Amino acid sequence: MGGTMFDGVRIGLAKVAGGLMVKDLFDFSGKVALITGASSGLGVTFAETLAEYGADIVICARRFDLLERTQRKIKNLGVGCRVVQTDVTRCEQVDTLVKKTMHTLCPNTGF
Repeated sequence: MGGTMFDGVRIGLAKVAGGLMVKDLFDFSGKVALITGASSGLGVTFAETLAEYGADIVICARRFDLLERTQRKIKNLGVGCRVVQTDVTRCEQVDTLVKKTMHTLCPNTGF
């Protein structure tokens, strides 16, 4: 088997009426997605799925070692991935996350 409980989510997202695939309808190339909780579970699935659709990804969670694992998966999909260790219950860490994400979006604006 080797799959995860979220594989069905990915399969379900890939099918659309009329024979078109979701990838035919959505292209996130040139976009940046910020995913919280990306160290495990649905956060990883969301990050991988958006990366498969071309988005560059900023991932955050408290567990840096698991974020690095997610980052490797995302980069293997051929898109950029930035890790920002963040506890979203701490306002100052969320502020840092937003600034780093803005820098990813607009690298020459001073964020």
